[in-house]
Amino acid sequence: MFDIYKTQYPKLLKLGVPVILSQIGIFSVQIFDNAMVGSLGALPLAAISFSISVFMVMFLGITGLSMSITPLIGEAFAQGKKKIVSSYLFNALLLFTVISVLAMLVLLAIIPFLYCLGQPVEVVDAALPYYRHLAWSIIPYMMFCCFERFWEGIGNTKVNMTIVIIANLINIFLNWLLIFGNWSFPRMEAAGAGLATLISRMCMAVFAFIWFAVIPKYRGYLKFFTVRNIRWATNRTLLKMGLPISFQFTTEGITITFTAIMVGWFGTAAIAANQITMTVSGLVFMVALGLSAATTICISHEYGQRNIAQMRKVSIASLHLVAAWSVLLAIVFLLFGENIVRIFNDEPEIVAIALQLLMFYSCVILFDGLQDVSVSQLRGIQDVKTLMPISVLCYGVIQLPLGYFLAFVLNIGVLGIYTGLGIALIIAFTLFRLRFLKQLKLMERQYKSIQKKRSLFYVELGSNIRNRL
Repeated sequence: MFDIYKTQYPKLLKLGVPVILSQIGIFSVQIFDNAMVGSLGALPLAAISFSISVFMVMFLGITGLSMSITPLIGEAFAQGKKKIVSSYLFNALLLFTVISVLAMLVLLAIIPFLYCLGQPVEVVDAALPYYRHLAWSIIPYMMFCCFERFWEGIGNTKVNMTIVIIANLINIFLNWLLIFGNWSFPRMEAAGAGLATLISRMCMAVFAFIWFAVIPKYRGYLKFFTVRNIRWATNRTLLKMGLPISFQFTTEGITITFTAIMVGWFGTAAIAANQITMTVSGLVFMVALGLSAATTICISHEYGQRNIAQMRKVSIASLHLVAAWSVLLAIVFLLFGENIVRIFNDEPEIVAIALQLLMFYSCVILFDGLQDVSVSQLRGIQDVKTLMPISVLCYGVIQLPLGYFLAFVLNIGVLGIYTGLGIALIIAFTLFRLRFLKQLKLMERQYKSIQKKRSLFYVELGSNIRNRL
């Protein structure tokens, strides 16, 4: 049964593993922030949890915009169109940097409204210094994302991994200096974690540009970085692809934020427990994200060659890999869940809530991974129209109201909020997968129609030539 996919597994893993390590590196910034700040007590941990929850909406929206670069560059690269590849990167850098500046200004402008979200005042007060640094970090992060998607599009995922690992080491070291005030540095606590994140993301952008400008095979793309290649048509294509993806990411981010807000209504311990659960689940989800990126790359290359049979094989192989990883994780969580939770905090109340949430997530992690890979398959064939309505339906119409009903009307508690998430993930995977299969069938019919017309043309041409002879 699996033999026909055995050539796809190593290809996906070869591309996916560096992306996984890169994503873990980016996400581990939060982990180290949580672990180091969490050692200071429940209030600082709740503060960065709240900051990240609010920031995550804009962060995911920006990340979603950059996702448009990979399939567009992937298709052009597979067709050998170097100038078009360079044009996408150049225009993306200009366009998305401007957008990231606007995003930063919005994040700073909404600070007064953070006190209106029903959270404990002391949590919001403690969150603001960390939050401000996160807001500024979105600009260098977006610049790095443009280079990251370029390298993904041309099938080189190792560069991103290297840059992220180096930047992450810088972040850990700066955390140690600034959170605790080591080596005579000021003891900044949560604010120090935010400043360390900002500096490390600035390093990521600088390292990416240096790598791109110095290595000869990438430097060749710089010759197309001219004013004449700033094109509205290219920017429109990037936005046409990126906005639906961004909307989908933003919808999920808003869901995460409102989920955290609803959890916050149960108190500071619930906030901290939710942050631990989201941190752990987010870390292991990086594998699914890495495989999703690899899936987008492989399918975009096959899409550039119009190879439908290979697209189908890649899509199924990616689902196999994500399913295997999800089952393994569920077993690990069930066996070692309490030990994992205690890495972040050992207060009994927090541990009890976090363990309950982690056990539930182990039951739905499979569908979390499957729905993400299904979305990546749609991105690979540049079909992003349905991402918005499906995301709104699953996460806005189903998850949040259902979670609220279960948690507060039926009094299930925090677990009710997570139950709504689980049901939404199952529905989302089903709808995204059906959409991809439908699009493949449409492409098959279109290509068969084109081939039939070509065959008829050549038959008629041959007949006309023979008649003239």
